[in-house]
Amino acid sequence: MKRALLRLAKACGLFALSRWLTRRDLRILCYHGIWLGPGQFGDFLYMSADKFRERVRFLEQAPYPVVTLDAAVAGLADGSLPDAATVITIDDGWYGTQAHMVPALAKAGLPATLYSTTYYAETQQPVFHMIVRYMLSVAPAAEVDLSALGPPFAGTVDLAAPGARGGLGAQVIGHGERELDRAGRTDLARRLGELIGVDFATLDAGRVFHMMTLDELRAAPGQGIDVQLHTHRHHFPSGESTPAAFDTLRDLGIASVTTTEQGLVRAGANVYALPRLLDGESVDLVEFEAELSGFGDLVRRLRP
Repeated sequence: MKRALLRLAKACGLFALSRWLTRRDLRILCYHGIWLGPGQFGDFLYMSADKFRERVRFLEQAPYPVVTLDAAVAGLADGSLPDAATVITIDDGWYGTQAHMVPALAKAGLPATLYSTTYYAETQQPVFHMIVRYMLSVAPAAEVDLSALGPPFAGTVDLAAPGARGGLGAQVIGHGERELDRAGRTDLARRLGELIGVDFATLDAGRVFHMMTLDELRAAPGQGIDVQLHTHRHHFPSGESTPAAFDTLRDLGIASVTTTEQGLVRAGANVYALPRLLDGESVDLVEFEAELSGFGDLVRRLRP
């Protein structure tokens, strides 16, 4: 129903009108990674390579000029932004970004900013909490003996029981983060995969849950990708922020900060809390265009 209404709104010219009404507002697109494993996982965390290439083709042809983040921040300050200026940002720095997003953007000549979280870029081990959650999400429903993982795990758990997978995931992740070093966490993930019947080795070899290497990050600017900071360990939950940090960011010389708040950026916006437009695998092209045109933002502004 929502998509049908959006198609009707577009056919009636409301997307074009919205683009004109919001032409001085900045659009900042937010992406994360490309899914490299079987099926699809993550939605707003991982997008399929085909869908991302579809987005790139749209941006090549549509009247939304893609500019660098630096140019966008400067243009917000002095009013020099082109109409419907758009920035592409990519969070985290997953290997899937290197394998699919960077080449697609480079081929199209579209610049982007990549926010890299550096711990796993340095260690080149799978992101522990993500691979644990994924393996449990796809594991066959069965009763497993946790003692095979070694202390402190004991007893059995039926993966078919409601909440069992999430509970076991929290237990494994909590123990790994509190008690083990990085090698120990990877070994625990490997043993969990063996226990629940998921091929950890293939996920590891395919870099499905790896970050880009430091050398890959160093090479990215040569392909039009501006690499910026995203903290070392990404301990903050997505979307969490505090105004108390603004002065510290300013003192450190940080020029801008983007958030996961949904919306367009208007003139005079706080450069340390810039909203973005989140894109994901479940987002249809008409929904994407509704947000990019400003139609979605205008509807949100009109809500009581």
